[in-house]
Amino acid sequence: MRRSEFWMLNIGIGAIKFVLALVIGGAMGLGMGDQQGLFVRLGLDALFFWPALAFAVKRGHDRNRPAAFSIGLTAVITGMALWLVFLSASVTAAAGAADMGTVAVIGIGSLIYIALLIYWFVDYGCLDGTKGRNRFGASPKGLKGPGDKDLSEAFA
Repeated sequence: MRRSEFWMLNIGIGAIKFVLALVIGGAMGLGMGDQQGLFVRLGLDALFFWPALAFAVKRGHDRNRPAAFSIGLTAVITGMALWLVFLSASVTAAAGAADMGTVAVIGIGSLIYIALLIYWFVDYGCLDGTKGRNRFGASPKGLKGPGDKDLSEAFA
């Protein structure tokens, strides 16, 4: 999967999730900051997790990454996001009276989460795929890399 396809599909899924969240939240009479709205968004994230995972695996293959790497990275990023949301929600529910240990855990967790997102953005979204053929097949751009033979050479 090329970068352009990866971004178009991910942005499209994001737009669909946003519109669905607005429609479902509006039908339920929820605002963007309501606790129930969080559950609507989490439900939509769960619904669209499989396509997002498939896009990551296909893009990872273009970057010569095994499926397990893409699945693991996506699972860790998603898990950390959920963990941070629920940890922050528990602090908010306690009227902001959190001890310094909880605040430190949220801060360190947020830094790790941001570092993983930056890595994902650069590796999957910005860097070019493997030049030519890799172990997952030919380049989606149709470019030849080292060791690729032209068809005319193969049948000569």
